[in-house]
Order: sequence, then C-alpha cells, then structure tokens
Amino acid sequence: LTAKLIYESVPRASATSLAFDFGIKYKDLIEIEGLSLGLAVRNIGTNMEYTGTGVLVSARQVGETFNDYFSHPTSSDQLPASLEMGLSFKPTDLLLLSAVYQNSNTETDYLRIGTELNFANVGFVRAGYAFQLDGGSELGGSVYGLTLGAGVKFQLNQTNITVDYVYRPAQLLGNENLICLGIGL
Repeated sequence: LTAKLIYESVPRASATSLAFDFGIKYKDLIEIEGLSLGLAVRNIGTNMEYTGTGVLVSARQVGETFNDYFSHPTSSDQLPASLEMGLSFKPTDLLLLSAVYQNSNTETDYLRIGTELNFANVGFVRAGYAFQLDGGSELGGSVYGLTLGAGVKFQLNQTNITVDYVYRPAQLLGNENLICLGIGL
C-alpha cells in the first residue's frame, strides 16, 4: 500500500489530491518456480480541481459602480487510475519474460510484453512492446513500438544505485531517450 500527495500548479493556481496504490504479488504460482502473478491498482483518490487567484475574474455586477472578483469554476478531474495484471516467468537468473495487461480510465487498454537479460545482477538489457487493444479484443498498433533499454546496479558506500536508459520511438513526438537514476538506502 502506498499513499501519495499529488500537487500540480500553474501560475497563480494549484490542485491537490490524495491517492493510493495497492497491489499483491504471488511468487512460484501453482508451485512453478520462477512463475509470478501480480495485481496492482494505481491512483485511486480524490479529484483534482484548480483553486487560487489564477481562476479569479474581475467583473461588475449589475447596478454596482466597482469591479469585484469572482471565482471562475474549473473542472474537477479524475486521476488517471489503472488496474494492472502481470505475469512473469524467470526460468534462470539470466532471463525474465513478462506480460502485463493494463486497464485505465483515461486511455485504451494495453498489453505489454517484455524480456530482460540479467548479467550477474549488475547489468541489464531489456526489450518490450506495448500493444494497444482496440475495443478490448484485438491487438492493435502502439504509440511507441519496440522499446529498448539497459541498466546498471551497484553499491556506493552501502547505498544502492541504479541507472537505467530507455529508447523508445514515439510516433507523435519523435524518438524519446529516458534516463532514470534510482537511489535506495
């Protein structure tokens, strides 16, 4: 279970929400070593609604000689909640195969498949693909196509450090290069 406070701001206005993620993982499913099943529910929480001086408008009421400030109503938006079910199989320490089904309230459903090669738990090479499910039954295209990545993990003064790199060709915005730095105590 994870609780999170989400804060978003634009000039002179902000929105805040409280949300929860929870999940469960079964290892060695049906007594098959290396087979795992997971279920996660993400971003279950309150709606986001902007407030602040940025949503005020100056107006004069009928019959008045001065302007007053009135709050302009803003939309109350749901968080992008999702339900994810995953299955993974790790036949050896070197290889991991995985598949995840994602259902979201803000976009179409996805089936994501991937693999990871693990080199002595220090270096990793990854590949994956996200299939967009059209109408929930047929495999369709993907915004990203084939995604490739690599990562390293090491300790520095008893602190776990991970550095991951992902390359994904995106149809609408061009190719993306993502770098993630993880620090664990």
